[in-house]
Amino acid sequence: MSANFVSTYNLLNGPRLYARNAQAEIARLGKEIVTERHADVGLVLGAKTGHAAILHQEAGRIGTLMISNGVAAGRLDVTQAVITELRETADSMLSTLTGLPTNSLGSATIEGEAGRNLAALIDKLNSSFAGARLFGGIKTDTAPMKNGADAVAVAFDGYVTGLGAPVSGVTAAQFETFLSSAAFSGLFTAAGWETNWSAASDTNISTRISATETIETSVNANARAFQQLTQAYAVLGALPSSGLNESAFKTAVSHAIAQLGEAVNGLTIMQADLGGAQTRIKTVNERLKTQETLVTENLRSLEGVDATEAKVASDAFELQLNLSYALTARLQNLSLLKYL
Repeated sequence: MSANFVSTYNLLNGPRLYARNAQAEIARLGKEIVTERHADVGLVLGAKTGHAAILHQEAGRIGTLMISNGVAAGRLDVTQAVITELRETADSMLSTLTGLPTNSLGSATIEGEAGRNLAALIDKLNSSFAGARLFGGIKTDTAPMKNGADAVAVAFDGYVTGLGAPVSGVTAAQFETFLSSAAFSGLFTAAGWETNWSAASDTNISTRISATETIETSVNANARAFQQLTQAYAVLGALPSSGLNESAFKTAVSHAIAQLGEAVNGLTIMQADLGGAQTRIKTVNERLKTQETLVTENLRSLEGVDATEAKVASDAFELQLNLSYALTARLQNLSLLKYL
């Protein structure tokens, strides 16, 4: 028969040590309940930690692509909406030009509508999305369009002065000559366009939508369709067209109709190209979502924790911790003095 000696020190500090360990376990389990993954992944996975790191890297890459694609998709949606408005306005202007007479009453109405359409065109081409200009190409921080109507008026004034005739005395043939001259047509192409109307870049925004594919996700204000729209509105709205005689005004109307027709066709083609980019992004995003799901499932199988089980374990530790506190309190109250 042997005797076992238990010191008061061990009796008092045993529960304290258990309490400290229980508190650590409760903290660990609390983190796992919230994150639903192991609190110390490296400790649990060991050699598989590297594989988990690779999966996290892949998840980050997929997430970055999806965010970038979301921005590009939003930009394309707004761009499509703006171009649709411009095309509908051009169609409305065509209806006005073919429906109103070319006399003084009709010319005043047409001049007013063309002037408003020109201002609206410039405003729309200066539209922004997420803080970036839609039609500036890669120059997203600068308004791509400015109003060059004064340059058009100056060119016409110089031409009329050279003729030595009043505006009302300009013949249809003379006005046709002006429209085909570099002084006027040059304002809507190349250097003349950049000097008087546009600050946009010719380079469109390119977006990497997947690991292997990059596409253009914008158009810029230097596109020919926008130049033609501007010219059509300018010939009627920036010039004193209502002051022309009827034959010269008919020439202006015919020129505007031709420009508007070509512009509408150009806008339609532009929207088809943008629609192709939208479809491509949608397809890639669907594939990325599938990849994201697979990566997430693999990570969950490696690092995942059942939150319900963790909660049960945490509750058990809390119960035992409370018992430990109670035991410690009772031990501290033990004294031989009570039994003397």
